[in-house]
Amino acid sequence: MSRSFLIATVSGQGALAFLSVIFLAAGIGAPTVWLIAYGLCLLVPFLVAGRPDRDAAPNSLGETRRVGLRLSLSMVAGMVMLRSDRLLLPALAGYGQLGIYGTIATITEMISLPVQAYVDSHVPAWRRAHDAGKLNRWRPLAAVVAFSLSTAAAVTLVVRALVVPALGEQYRSAIPLVLPLAIAAALYAVSRAGVGLAVASGKTRAVVAVDMTAMTTSVAGYLILIPDHGAAGAAIGSIVGYGIAALIATAVALAASRTDGGGS
Repeated sequence: MSRSFLIATVSGQGALAFLSVIFLAAGIGAPTVWLIAYGLCLLVPFLVAGRPDRDAAPNSLGETRRVGLRLSLSMVAGMVMLRSDRLLLPALAGYGQLGIYGTIATITEMISLPVQAYVDSHVPAWRRAHDAGKLNRWRPLAAVVAFSLSTAAAVTLVVRALVVPALGEQYRSAIPLVLPLAIAAALYAVSRAGVGLAVASGKTRAVVAVDMTAMTTSVAGYLILIPDHGAAGAAIGSIVGYGIAALIATAVALAASRTDGGGS
């Protein structure tokens, strides 16, 4: 399972990186083309991951399908939560604001990527520990919080120092965005840990509610804050939305420990 996960993840990101290089080399800048390419790259992991284990119990495969279908709504809500700021910024504040915001947000998103990979690869083990009543939820949550906060602090210091030397004087106005976007990325990382533990505990309906609530909060924040504050408003909206996701997801994950008798 871990090998298939690694192949699927690397192939999807590799295809995206390959097409990005090709488009940049060819001077293709049309947003529609890039969005289509992004959507196609999302399909790559499904094509290369392979078929399910046919020796697995039918009941197990059926349960996996039901959980997957249920979580598909959560995945869509998560994508909207993560990308609606980029879609709303040019419409509400102009493409200039999108340029400085997108650059910093892309860099700070790296804070959450290792956490997402850690969570995705550990959910099966957490599920087995949950079934055995031995899942300690505090340990992975504490590790993710410590990693996210320390990485956010390091990224903030480094990026603030390098924005102008690396990108030019025109990006000086992006410096104030680094800290709030790093905080938002750290909160998003914590929310993914909570979501992963909730999924492992069988709380899939609660996970959908978490991401739907966070999506709604984020979009509402963007609509309210971006017209008056531009990129800074989008950064604050991200903190609010991701903060709600982190708070509720952590609460759901920890509450599950009181119903399964496992360690917490």
